[in-house]
Amino acid sequence: MDQFADFSITSAWCSQTESFPVHRSVLSSHSCKLRAAIEACTTGELTIQHDALVVKALLQCLYTGNYALVPQPKRGFSARYHANVYALAFDYDLTQVMATALFKFGRSAAVSWDHVGFVHAIQRAYEDKDDATVAIRKKLVQVVADCAVELYDTANHSREFVATVQKYGTFAADLNAALVKKVRRLLSLPVEVEAKAAEGEFTTTRNKAAGIKRDADSMRDDKAEVKHDGSDSPPTKKLKVILRMKPSSLAKLAAT
Repeated sequence: MDQFADFSITSAWCSQTESFPVHRSVLSSHSCKLRAAIEACTTGELTIQHDALVVKALLQCLYTGNYALVPQPKRGFSARYHANVYALAFDYDLTQVMATALFKFGRSAAVSWDHVGFVHAIQRAYEDKDDATVAIRKKLVQVVADCAVELYDTANHSREFVATVQKYGTFAADLNAALVKKVRRLLSLPVEVEAKAAEGEFTTTRNKAAGIKRDADSMRDDKAEVKHDGSDSPPTKKLKVILRMKPSSLAKLAAT
């Protein structure tokens, strides 16, 4: 990444700093907001108030389209790391990085819902009023809706989860809406399945009838090309009978 670099991105977090050599043209091409921030720097360096691992992941995604840098998750909940990458990308309107980080966050949260870090992530998401948390909230609510019974009854941190629902009214409202939507979808599922089955049966019958008609047409064409002395053999007589049959009769014959 440092070959022909003409700019630096510096991470400053908790009294620790780390600089990354970058290329103005590469970074500026990803968003107008990031380009404006780079152009406003007169020292050739842009300082970002984020953890170095998060900044490095963002830069890696800008250069390669993805980031595989996964640190040891604090207390076993790595989704927080992806949420931080998403928040940083949101600050600079880096839509590609946002989409990647949000996908990784959702995947991580879906397998870590029985961890105390998951409950803490809900609390932070609903305490933070930043617009960047809107998509994170939706992902969290989706996971909770899928695991609601376990989170309320059998999860390791059920008590803290219930307290979170009671404390954060906006979260409770979002969860209620998601659960209602899920119930409606489940109630409509048998009707949808029955409709698809009926449609599939109709299509199968129609295709079978069309196939029988094609076979009959093909047999008729073959008969026209056959030359004989006028005396019909038993197979030829049977063919004539088949050719005179209606498609509905042919369907019954094919079924036997």
